[in-house]
Amino acid sequence: MIKRATLIAVLSIMGLACLAGPAAAQGSRKDDIVFGPSGHPIAGATVTVCQPTATGIPCTPLATIYTDATMTVPAPNPFQADGIGNYHFYAPAGRYVVQVSGPQIPTAITYPDVILPADFSSSGAGNNISAFGLTLGGNLNVAGNATITGTLSSTGFNPGVLTPTTLGVLGNESVAGPRPRVDVTAFGAKGDGVTDDTAAIQAAITSVCNTFLSNTGGGSIYFPPGIYILSQPQLPSTSAIFALPCSGLHLIGGNGSGHAVGGAQFNRAPQARLVVNNAGPNPNGGAVFSTTWPVTGETTWENLTINGLNQAISMYTANENVLRNVCLTTAATGQTDNTPLKITNTFWFYMDGGCLQTTSSTLPMAIFSGETSLHGEAALDGLMYFTGVQGAGGGFQYIQRVNTAGSGPGNFVFRNMPAMETSGTSFLTITNATGNPGSSALPQFSEITFDNATTSDATNATNALLELNSAGTNLSGVYVLNGYAGNGGQGSAVKIDAGAIQNCHVFGGALAVVSVIDGNGVPIGGCSVQSSNGFDYVVNTSNVDRLRSDLFTAGDTNGPAFRAAASGGRFASVAIDPAMGYLFNTGNAFGFGASLVQNSAGTIDVEFANLYAPTAVIATAATGGTLAAATYYATVTSTSDNCTHQSPQSVQSTGVAISGSNNAVAVSWVAPAAGLVPVAGYCVNISTSPICIIRRTGSRSNLARRSFRAQARPARP
Repeated sequence: MIKRATLIAVLSIMGLACLAGPAAAQGSRKDDIVFGPSGHPIAGATVTVCQPTATGIPCTPLATIYTDATMTVPAPNPFQADGIGNYHFYAPAGRYVVQVSGPQIPTAITYPDVILPADFSSSGAGNNISAFGLTLGGNLNVAGNATITGTLSSTGFNPGVLTPTTLGVLGNESVAGPRPRVDVTAFGAKGDGVTDDTAAIQAAITSVCNTFLSNTGGGSIYFPPGIYILSQPQLPSTSAIFALPCSGLHLIGGNGSGHAVGGAQFNRAPQARLVVNNAGPNPNGGAVFSTTWPVTGETTWENLTINGLNQAISMYTANENVLRNVCLTTAATGQTDNTPLKITNTFWFYMDGGCLQTTSSTLPMAIFSGETSLHGEAALDGLMYFTGVQGAGGGFQYIQRVNTAGSGPGNFVFRNMPAMETSGTSFLTITNATGNPGSSALPQFSEITFDNATTSDATNATNALLELNSAGTNLSGVYVLNGYAGNGGQGSAVKIDAGAIQNCHVFGGALAVVSVIDGNGVPIGGCSVQSSNGFDYVVNTSNVDRLRSDLFTAGDTNGPAFRAAASGGRFASVAIDPAMGYLFNTGNAFGFGASLVQNSAGTIDVEFANLYAPTAVIATAATGGTLAAATYYATVTSTSDNCTHQSPQSVQSTGVAISGSNNAVAVSWVAPAAGLVPVAGYCVNISTSPICIIRRTGSRSNLARRSFRAQARPARP
């Protein structure tokens, strides 16, 4: 029995080792002899050929076999051996299961792993090679297709066409052509800090935009770690180095060892670096990258440091662009809009991490601008979001250069930006450069948020977080949370040089700025301010309807500095006005200014004025008087007689300079609300002091007295 088993195994091995004859063919030939248990050939034995995964007796599934080497005529399967047990068949090279049975074989014998090697004598086009192991000492050239179901490993691989499901590359990768990710080094870029890579990078961009991108709407351009040298276009050309010709690009720098940092104060690895190193004799002011209508944008830059000359990135009517871990820098060129980042007539911009840097404390880190419309879009920027960005140089600047209408620019967010170094300007400055400061130029700017945004080592100690210098512009919806401006926290949260502000809220921390001032440093209305020591509100008393009886009219933003209403009630019960004092609601109407006087412990007397002060006092220069040259301020009171009995004084006017032939002050005002006694006239007072306090004369007999607790007390002079 041992001898028989050994004999069968040996014959099986012999069958495996049989090679096809020297015929020029595609198929491999299998030749063998069927032996019985006694070692004698068995005539007419049944031979079944199955696929390598076959099981059972008879085995299934069957394999396809042929009668000749060209594999053009299928052979029967199963089939019979000849009179002395010989059999053969042709099949493609590979693994098979062969099963033999017959009258002299008690149980069918199964050979589970029969290998048909490739016919090495085959030649001519279309012949296949199937191998379980292939080691080449030289080169392998494949003119047709190569299908790999396992793992392909190579230290040097450069195919013309490669479409694997999974590809692992242990060595260097260089991929050219229309791929989802195009490597700039495949187009000749070196990234060695010496070679001019401008043309190679442009070729990669063109390849993606002209081939792959046109079919799918997206593609990545990969910059392996390195320093890529660029050349600036020369005048009279006005184009950027890379004017992106299509939307949906993803320009991404490589990571891993060998990353190229430098060229920016706050850059963060991983970042590949692109640097303009050849400015030339007459460089233009174009950016390194620009995206402009009709290219709609939707471009992402990631893990890059871009050292531009006049600008690094420019966007003009190109929406939905993203910068992730990108550092942009520029030199001081003296050219127009010298800034690392310029955004014009654009919506939906997002910058996460990275840095913005200039070489001057007055050059803006970024410029937002509203300029001439290219295809009917609004001439303004909106939905700008910055988070985790560090900066050095001047602050952000918004410039309105053409008239705009409608909602105006807005929705700017600056969050977690704790270091804007060495700035000589405010964190964000809004200006109107149209030459037309009326409402058609920049009527409004809305929704600006500063959340943990600060300046550090500022060159101007009184810089603000937000500065508005645009006459005719109404700034609305400003939120400052833990902001820090100026040097040593001396700056203000908001500074209004020209224009107006309303619906503004400033919340400060231990070192945060909370002041809201005008260009002269005087507190102005429109903002609530909360610091660690309390809550302040500066009301704008120039509102002509600030004493209206209904303080909750829909759409009206004016009113006193404080008002309190019962839940479910429309009208306030108590209000405080800077000029009128406490106001109490009687019959759904405010009309009684009151002063509170403590008479004794536990009691407060409430005294209501008979007269109210005028509002909106304005002083202007005039002639025909004898005033000496100086700056004068005016206040006005109402009187029921000859100024013996007066109302509280009005809010003081702004100062008016008197000199030369202008030797008088003309004063105008708005009549007050009706009091308990008729107004007989007005008392006008002028002073050279910006804080002029007029003391009321007469006794308290002119006051109607009410008290929270009635009790007798002596009259005061």
